[in-house]
Amino acid sequence: MARIYIAGKITGMDAAAAYELFLAAENLLMFHGHTPLNPMKLVDQAEGRTYMAYLLDALRIIDEQAE
Repeated sequence: MARIYIAGKITGMDAAAAYELFLAAENLLMFHGHTPLNPMKLVDQAEGRTYMAYLLDALRIIDEQAE
């Protein structure tokens, strides 16, 4: 199957709610035999990081790990 990067709104969301939504997407992808790339687990979620920092991390993950 495929490696799939999970993309979606995180900015401005409650961190716990965003984590749960991305976890649900991750579980659904795994159920269907895919390897999910979950940015909530793969990207540093430290408070105060800029949107650009998150975006650059996401692009790096896609470049290195996605098919």
